[in-house]
Amino acid sequence: MVGMLSFYSILVTLVVFCGSQKLNPNETAPNFVLSTLDGPLIYKGLNKPGSNVKGPMIFHSYSSKSGFLEALWNKDSSLLDLIDNSPDNTHYVFLNSEEDAHKTALWMKQRFQSILEKYFTIAKSLERCDVTKPVNADRRSFGGSSKPLPSRRKKHHFPKPHRRIERRSLPDYGNNPEQAVIKTFKQRPRIVRKKSNMAKHHHDKAWNMKTYKKRNNIVHFRNNNAVFTLAGHFKRQTERQSSHRDKKTASNIKRQTIVTGDSKHHFIKHQNHKNGTYHTISHEENLTENFKRQTTIQHKENQSISKRRDNLTDLKKHSNNKQDGHQTNSTKRQTITHQENLIKRSFIIHDEDEVLKRSLVSTMYDYLAEDENEVAATDNCHDDALQKRVAEIINGGPEKLKQAWMKRLHFVNESVLDVGNFIPLVLSRWYCSGHGCGLDQVAVEGKEEGSVKLVSKRLDGRYDWLTSPYSIKQKRAKIVDIGDGCDNSTSTKYTNTVVLISNNNTCTYFQKLKNAQEKGALCAVIYANNGETLFDMTCQNAECEVEMKIPGTMIPYEDGIKIKDLIKNNKEINVHFQHTPWWNFFFGIDEQGKLQEVGWLVYPSMIFLSYQAKWLNYVTNLLHDISSMKQKSDNEELTIFQGKIMQGNHGVVACHEIKDSVFKDLSKFGHVYLDMALGCPGSTDFTCPHWDHTVQLYLNCGESRVQCKENKKKKRNHHQVRLGPEIGRWITPFRRRIGRWLTDIRPLAPLFTSKSCTFTMKTVPWAMPWKPSLKLWLTDKKSGNIDQPTMFEELFRGGTFNGSYNLDSPKGRREKTINVPKNVTKAMLFATITGHGSDDNNCAEFCVTSHHFQINENDNERVFDNAGTATGCADRVSEGSEPNEHGTWLYGRNGWCDGENVGPWIEDVTKQIRPGEENTIKYNGFFNSKDPAPKRDPGNIIMYSYLIFYTKSGGGQASDDTKNNR
Repeated sequence: MVGMLSFYSILVTLVVFCGSQKLNPNETAPNFVLSTLDGPLIYKGLNKPGSNVKGPMIFHSYSSKSGFLEALWNKDSSLLDLIDNSPDNTHYVFLNSEEDAHKTALWMKQRFQSILEKYFTIAKSLERCDVTKPVNADRRSFGGSSKPLPSRRKKHHFPKPHRRIERRSLPDYGNNPEQAVIKTFKQRPRIVRKKSNMAKHHHDKAWNMKTYKKRNNIVHFRNNNAVFTLAGHFKRQTERQSSHRDKKTASNIKRQTIVTGDSKHHFIKHQNHKNGTYHTISHEENLTENFKRQTTIQHKENQSISKRRDNLTDLKKHSNNKQDGHQTNSTKRQTITHQENLIKRSFIIHDEDEVLKRSLVSTMYDYLAEDENEVAATDNCHDDALQKRVAEIINGGPEKLKQAWMKRLHFVNESVLDVGNFIPLVLSRWYCSGHGCGLDQVAVEGKEEGSVKLVSKRLDGRYDWLTSPYSIKQKRAKIVDIGDGCDNSTSTKYTNTVVLISNNNTCTYFQKLKNAQEKGALCAVIYANNGETLFDMTCQNAECEVEMKIPGTMIPYEDGIKIKDLIKNNKEINVHFQHTPWWNFFFGIDEQGKLQEVGWLVYPSMIFLSYQAKWLNYVTNLLHDISSMKQKSDNEELTIFQGKIMQGNHGVVACHEIKDSVFKDLSKFGHVYLDMALGCPGSTDFTCPHWDHTVQLYLNCGESRVQCKENKKKKRNHHQVRLGPEIGRWITPFRRRIGRWLTDIRPLAPLFTSKSCTFTMKTVPWAMPWKPSLKLWLTDKKSGNIDQPTMFEELFRGGTFNGSYNLDSPKGRREKTINVPKNVTKAMLFATITGHGSDDNNCAEFCVTSHHFQINENDNERVFDNAGTATGCADRVSEGSEPNEHGTWLYGRNGWCDGENVGPWIEDVTKQIRPGEENTIKYNGFFNSKDPAPKRDPGNIIMYSYLIFYTKSGGGQASDDTKNNR
C-alpha cells in the first residue's frame, strides 16, 4: 500500500512539473538518472555532454505478477535470442516493480551472465573448420572437396500458416539438447550478389558489419525447371519448420526446446524448491544456489553438445560427396545490374543466408535430427560471416563476450515506483493490450458470483496452436479436477465445464487437450509441476494439424494445488478468465532522442526487443539518407501531401503542379523516390487500424489543376474519375504507426506526361482511417548524353488466381505484340506483384508463386519463395518491415510483408528486345510450375507491369502505338 501511494504521488508530481510535455511517442525524451547495479546511468539528451548512455535504448519493466514475463525471463532461449539478434549499438535498461528491487535486479544480471556463458559454448560447438582459409563461395562442402555433402532428412508434417492470430505455424523442435545431434544449414542455391551502394549511417550488425548490412539481392532464373527446384526447396524448408515437441520423464525435466523459425526457445526451469519461483526468494543464498544449480545443468548440456559435435565431425569424414539436388548446373543465375537504389526491395529468392549466417542459435538448433543415426550435412564452413563471427567470439574468450554485453545491459536496482522521473508516467499512460500486455489471470470463485477465493496469474498456450480463453462465450464456468487428463475414454462428460489438469509426463499437451475437448470441456487449465515456471504450451508433429477448438492455459503449481483443494472441499467452484489492466512493460528511446513504442510481443521471447532495436537503426539510416539528399542543391523535394486522412472510396487525392524546370529534366534524375510515411489519427499504436490491407498510389497527369480540384471537391470514386496507372504500393501493418519507406520508381518517369498531375492514394474502403504523408525526391541529376526513360508500354495486370488466370480470351494465353522504336537504347521490365487470399493451396498469400515474362522467347522469372516461411517478414525488419505488429506479421508472404513497401521487380531486358521491329511479350503466373487450379475460394494477384524504353538525351519520340498507351 505504501508503495502504491508513493507511486501515485510521483505521478501527480510528474504531471504538474512536466507542464505542456505530453510524453507521447515521437516526443523528445526527458533527461534521467537511474541507479543501477553498476552505478548511475545518466542521460542528458541528444549530443549533450555528461551522459554515459545514448540511444538507441530499449526499456523493460518486470513484474512477477505477469505469467508472460515469468516465461520471458525464465526461458533460456528468450535471452539467447536477444544476444543472438540484437544490433551491437543498442542499450537495454531493465527495471522492475518488485518489493526487493535490488535482489530482482541481481537475479536479472545473473541470468544474462549465465546465458552469455551458454552462448559462448554454442559458438565453441560451431567451430568446424579453419576459418583463416579463404572460402570459395561456390563450394558447398568441407575438406577441400568441390562437391557438396549429401543432406538426408525425414519428412515432417507441418501446419500451414493462417492469418488469424489464434493459429499460426511456428516450428517447435522440443528435444533435450543432450539427445540432439546438431544439424545446420540446408543446402541452398548459391545467390549471386550485387552490393548496395547505399551510404550506411549505422550498422545494426551482429558481428560482421560488411555482410550483416548487405541489402537483399535479386536473382533471376533463366531455366524453367528452376521453378520445380524452388518449389521443392520451399516444401522441404517448410517441413523442417514444422512443430515438434517431445515429452520426457518427470525426473529428467530440466529443459524444453521450441524452435520458431530462426528463433529457438529453451525453457530452463529456474528451480526454487522452497518457494517455487525466483521472485518469491526470501534469502540471497537461495538465489545464488539456484543460479549455481542452473549453471551445473547448463554445463552438462554443453558437454553433451560438445560430444555430439565431435561425433558429427567423425561422421562427416565418412560422408559421400554428392551433388545437391538444389544446385543444378543447368540453372543460370543473373544479377540485376540496374538496382542502385538507396534501399533495395526484393522478394525474389529470399536471402536466407543473410538471415541464418548471423545467427549462432539458429545454426545450433535448426533442423535437429530425429534420431542419432541421421545427421544432416553441415554448411557452416562455407558461411564466411558465420565463421568470422564464431572466430571473433572464440578468440575474444568468454570474458570479453561478457564485458561487451554487460556494458550495454543496465539493471536498475530500485523499484520503478521509486525512480522519481518520467518513466512511471510513460509506462502508465501508454496503453497496451494483447500479448505481453497487462495481467492475464484466472479468478476462482465459490458458488456465489463475486465470492473470489483466489486470483492466479496464467500463461496461455502458444497463439498459433490454441485459441485464447477470452473466446469462451460463457463468462463464468464450473471447474472440475480430472487428474492428469490422459484418460481418453468418453464415458464421462464435462460439458460446459473448465477442467483442471496436472502437468505430468504421462501424455502430451495435445493428448490432454484433445481428451478434454472430446469430453465437452470449455477450457483446460494445466498447472505446472512443482518447481517449474510457466511456459507457453505447444504441439508436436502432425498434432499441430489438428484444429483445437478449446483454449488451454497454464497456472503456477501452488495455485493449481489450492484450486484442487478448493474443489475437493466444496461442492461447486467456478472460474472466469480476466485481463487486469496494468501499465506498459516496454518503451524505447531512439538515436534521435525520441520516445518510441516497442509494440506487441506475440510470445514470450526477447527476440522482439531485438526486432524493435533493428527498426530503430533502420529509421536512423533512413533519416540520414534523407538528410543527405536535402544537402545536395540539385536535388528536388516535392511535397505531395502531409498527414491526410485516408479512408473510404475517395482515399487521399492531391493536385500537384511540378515546376517547369523540374518537369523538363525529370528523366535526367538518377533516382525518383516515393517517400511515404504511414501514421495513424492518434499519437499511439492503439489508434491505428487493426488489419493489413493494400495501399496503392495512382498517377494521372494531364488534367488541369482546376479540374483536379473540382474532382477532389466532388469526392468522386474510382468509377467516376480516371485514376491512372499505379506507381507505388504498400501494405499496412497490424496496428502500428511507425512506417516510413523510400521506393525508387525512376523507370516510371515517362508516366509523368504533364506537369499537372493528380496523385490518388487508396486502400480498401471499409478500413479504419490511416494518416499517410507523401513526398517525391528527385536525386542524382545526370548530364551529358545519357540513357533516360522516355516512353512506356503497359503490359499485363493481375486477376483471380484460378485456372483462367493465364488466359486472355480470345487469344488464349496472355500475349502482346509491341513495336519498339528504332532509337531505343535501353529497355527495362518494371512489375509490381503481390498475392492475396487463401484457397485450398493457401494461395495466394502464403503459397509460393512464380511469374514469367517472356520477351522474344527470353524468359524472365521471379519466384516468391519467401511465402509461408515462419519468420520471412520478421527477418526483413532491417529492410523496412515494421516489427512487433499486433497480428500475424512474422510470416513471409507472397511478394510482400505487413507494414512494408512493395519493391518493384526491375529487369534490364535491353538485349532481349529488337528495336525497329515487332516484339512479342508473353506472361504466365504459376503455382507449382503449373496453372493454378484451386478447388475453392481462389486468391488474387495484384499486378501492374510496364515495359520502359530509354533513349539518349534529347532524342527519340515514341512510336504511334507507344504514344497511344501513354
